[in-house]
Amino acid sequence: MTRKDIEPTTELVIQCLTLLGDIVLTEKDPEVLFRALVALGTYTSLSTSIRSIVSQLEFGKAVELISRSGGAEFSNVRKCADAVLKML
Repeated sequence: MTRKDIEPTTELVIQCLTLLGDIVLTEKDPEVLFRALVALGTYTSLSTSIRSIVSQLEFGKAVELISRSGGAEFSNVRKCADAVLKML
């Protein structure tokens, strides 16, 4: 079985993205934010339909705020957020 054989349902994708949205909006730990952004970028890269769902859920605003986060510990988080923004 390959990745192409496993097609996630729209409902499952929305549930996962909603959970990621909650994490992105509430989490303060840079490592958790980084991992959530990587997951969001991975989902976004899977298909145009998923990218459309990500846009409808308005992730861009939250990711943009993260890309402006302060402190040295947020350096990798900001870079990852910028990469995700380019995908959106």
